[in-house]
Amino acid sequence: MYICSITGKEINGSFKIVGKGQNVIDLTILRGIKSENRSKIHYKSRPDFLFTPGDGVRFTTFKNGMYRNSITSNPQNLDSVLIYLSMPCPGTPTVTDYDGNSYSTVLINNQCWMRENLRSKHYADGTPLIDGTEAGNITGDITTKYWFDYDDNPDYSAVYGRLYTGAAMVNGAYGSTGNIQGVCPNDWHVSSASEWCEMERLFDFTVTDCSFNIGHDPYGYTIGNKLKETDTIHWPPIESSATDEIGFKGLPGGNRGVYQFGGLRSYGIWWAWDPQFGTGPGNQQMRKLTWDCSGIYREMFMTFVGFSVRCVKNQK
Repeated sequence: MYICSITGKEINGSFKIVGKGQNVIDLTILRGIKSENRSKIHYKSRPDFLFTPGDGVRFTTFKNGMYRNSITSNPQNLDSVLIYLSMPCPGTPTVTDYDGNSYSTVLINNQCWMRENLRSKHYADGTPLIDGTEAGNITGDITTKYWFDYDDNPDYSAVYGRLYTGAAMVNGAYGSTGNIQGVCPNDWHVSSASEWCEMERLFDFTVTDCSFNIGHDPYGYTIGNKLKETDTIHWPPIESSATDEIGFKGLPGGNRGVYQFGGLRSYGIWWAWDPQFGTGPGNQQMRKLTWDCSGIYREMFMTFVGFSVRCVKNQK
């Protein structure tokens, strides 16, 4: 059973939907009522909600055992609004790090991903990372295992997660030919470039290869929007095309550059471990979602800057 909440300029209500286990809700916008210059949002035999075509309407859907999702639309007559739902990993709905931070999980293509950015200040064995508060200029420092709160403010980390230098992310695992635990909890590893690429190719048919783009052009036409959180509390209000179809809940946590922080609420950047570039300190792959692009950026970057980290559960 689903519960759908609809809110807009002149409407506010909810109704039940009985489904068959599918993870896509399709709400049909019926033709307008000419006498009132209004239209109806209608699902099967449930109540009608009158709205003026073109007005902003938010649809929020809940289903037992799945994450809720919202989408903001400006529906016209005869539109169809799709809302995608995702589910926690079976048997592992949450994971906890050494510091006691708990993270929700999401099942993506039979892989269990964290649905939140990492916030840990310690490795899984209790070894502390280095507090990067007021670290100043970190140009060329490829060895210090820093963590950062954006703008040195822990309130941001509670929402967007912490930022980690490449040295912190890797934790000395240079030379590894496979996945690395790095800064992740036990039985988890840093999301790899190949895992990101697998997800990109699965959910966006325009992504055809796994190379990184030296030209800094984005990959894909829709994958970025399918990874972004739909709620515009964190993304700019102008970003209304996100669907979070995958359940990744990508947030714009910005980064810690060599001199200062930047990009909060404009873009999110994640380390993507690539053994090809893991033979020593230097470059590593990353993925970037931006407010103004429906694709995803796949680039190389020096490891002395701070990016977000997502972890993936080891498969047995």
